[in-house]
Amino acid sequence: MIRRVLASITLALALVSSADAAILVSSTFQPTPGLAGYNTWTINLATDFDQLSTIDAKFNSPVMNQVNPLAFPTIFQDNNALFGFVGANVLQDSQFLFNTTTDSLLVVPAPTTSEGPAKLTSAFTGFSPFVSKNIAQLVIPTANELTYNIVGVTRDNTEWSAQGVFTAVPEPSSMLLAGIGGVAALLVARRRRATVQA
Repeated sequence: MIRRVLASITLALALVSSADAAILVSSTFQPTPGLAGYNTWTINLATDFDQLSTIDAKFNSPVMNQVNPLAFPTIFQDNNALFGFVGANVLQDSQFLFNTTTDSLLVVPAPTTSEGPAKLTSAFTGFSPFVSKNIAQLVIPTANELTYNIVGVTRDNTEWSAQGVFTAVPEPSSMLLAGIGGVAALLVARRRRATVQA
């Protein structure tokens, strides 16, 4: 819980504003279940003025986990029911948190919409306009940065864009344990050196 709060407050906020409006891109992350050394990031878009109706989003990281159960793509949530058949957890997959059928999406085809070992990208509209929504989840190694470039349009045709980087910050208890471990190692080394000299 502390880790999620830290990610949301300290690192994961990007405010994009114009003369009369603002867009907030925020994120939270959690350790990826069943995938050691990875975090599952959830990206949220929020606006203070008008509902968003079109999104063009690009996410990149040196490594991005993709799961394609039974060789079906999972750029969107359309094939999430297949994860159970292959014993995978949907939280291990990078994908947009929309369903092309139930959300009535109009999607720009490949190459604009694609996924790969280092990216997730798409441009789409047709969903119910929103003021705040989780739009994507990205699964990347804990030490990696996640870059984003998002362009959106509101119902009143205001266009905005946001670019940035999200980085995981260790929670304070992890940093404290690392510090205690370092001090203990120094004391042990000092004690050994004193014993050898005596």
